[in-house]
Amino acid sequence: MSYAPIPRGSVIGILGNGHFGRLLAQAAREMGYRAWILGPGINSPAGQVADREFDADYLDLTAIEEFAKGSDVITFGCHRIPAKCLEFLGPLKTVRPSPETLLLMGNRLRERTWLQERGFPLPDFVSVRSRAELDDAIDLIGSPSILRSYRPDQDIKRCRKISAGDDLDESWAAMEGEDAILETWVQCEQVLSVACARSVGGETRCFPVCEITYHEDILVAANAPAAIPADIAQKAQAMALQIAQSARTIGILTVQLSVLPDGGLLVDELTPTPHASGQFSMDACSSSQFQHHILAITGRPLPKIDLKEPATTITMLGALWRQDPAPFDALRALPHAHLHLYGKADPSPRREMGHITVLGELTPDICESLRRLALDQTFQPPKPPSPADIVVGRLEQRPFSPFAVILANGLPLAVDEPAALARLRGSFVHQSKEGAVTQFNPDDISAVS
Repeated sequence: MSYAPIPRGSVIGILGNGHFGRLLAQAAREMGYRAWILGPGINSPAGQVADREFDADYLDLTAIEEFAKGSDVITFGCHRIPAKCLEFLGPLKTVRPSPETLLLMGNRLRERTWLQERGFPLPDFVSVRSRAELDDAIDLIGSPSILRSYRPDQDIKRCRKISAGDDLDESWAAMEGEDAILETWVQCEQVLSVACARSVGGETRCFPVCEITYHEDILVAANAPAAIPADIAQKAQAMALQIAQSARTIGILTVQLSVLPDGGLLVDELTPTPHASGQFSMDACSSSQFQHHILAITGRPLPKIDLKEPATTITMLGALWRQDPAPFDALRALPHAHLHLYGKADPSPRREMGHITVLGELTPDICESLRRLALDQTFQPPKPPSPADIVVGRLEQRPFSPFAVILANGLPLAVDEPAALARLRGSFVHQSKEGAVTQFNPDDISAVS
C-alpha cells in the first residue's frame, strides 16, 4: 500500500508545549510545515516557536476539537496524555503515533505484558494491586526487587527498591494507592538507549546506540556511540526495530535497555516519542530524531542516518542557573560545543532547562568538567592548555602541520616537520634546516602560531 505524503505547508498539531514540543516544532518548520501547539500555559517553550499556541488543558475538549480540526496530522511532544483526550482525538483526525500506541506504552503492566507475549527479554515481574498482594509478589519474585507504579512518569516519586528485611508497609505506602508491578532487581553493566524511526509505510531507520547515565532518577548524560562491542550494538538496534514493527508505531520509538554482565540485553522502557537520550542527534548526526519524527509522520522517505562525530550530551537543570556568574558563555566556548536552551522561565533545581552537546574525542580535563556538570550541575571551565601542551599536541597531529614556536626572548623557531623538534628530559631541542640547535624549557615558550 502506498501513502501520499502530507503536503508541505500543512499544519502539524503537537500536543505538549514543553521542550520536546519546541524541538519538534522547529524541525517541522525547517521542513516547510506549520506547527500548532496545545498545552497548559502561554508563551511556553514550544509556543515561542509555533505558528499558533493553544493555552489549554489536555482535557479541555472544546479546545482540543478546534486544535484537531485545524491540524492536518497530530503528534506528541510528550507521551503522558490522558486517555480521555486520546480517545477523543482518534475519530477527529489522523494521529501519529496512534492513541493505542500511547495507551500501551503509558501503562507499565500493559507494556510489559505485551513485550513478554512477543518474546522480548524482560526482568521477571508480577502485578501488585494491594498490600496483601505485595507479600505474595515478594515470595514469587524474591529480593532485591523493584516496586514501580503502572505509570512510568511516576518513577521518580514512587519507584522503590526492596531488599530483604525492608519495611513493606512503607514501600507500599509510597505507591499512594496506585497499582504497581514488582520486578526483579537487575544488576546491569550499562544502560543503553536506541531510537528508531518508523514511517507510515513501515520504512525504518535506526539511530546510533548511546550509553546513558541517570543521577537522582534524572537522565543527565548520553554518550554516542556507546562503548560496547559491535555485536551488542547491532543486537540493540535490531531489537528496537523489531519492537517498532511489532507495535506498528509511526514516528520515533526509543527503547531503553540494560546490559547484563554476560552481554545479554533486557528491555527496560519504551517511549513512543522523541527522548532526552537522543538529543545528541541534533548536532552529531546527519538527521536528528526530531527531523526523522516529522518525516515519518508526514509519510516522507527516511534518509540513512550517519553519526558524523562522537558526541557527549549533558542535561542542564535549573540548579545550574544559580551559579554566579552564569556559565553559558564558558559552556559555548568549549571546543565543538553546541548549547541548546529551551526558553523556560522558571529554573527550579530539577527542571530540564537545556542541554549541551560536545562533539569529537574529549580531552581528560573537558571530560571532568562535563562529568561535574552532569552530576553536580556546576561548571568550571577546563584549564586552558599551556604553550608547551599546544606544542606537544601539534607534534602529535596526523597529518603534521608546520608551526612556529615563539620563545620569551622573541626568537621564532620554525617547526617544518616533527623530526625538527624533540622533547628530551623535560626540555625541547630544536634543529633548524640550517643545522642550528636550540634547547629551551617549556616555561620559555611565550606563544605558538
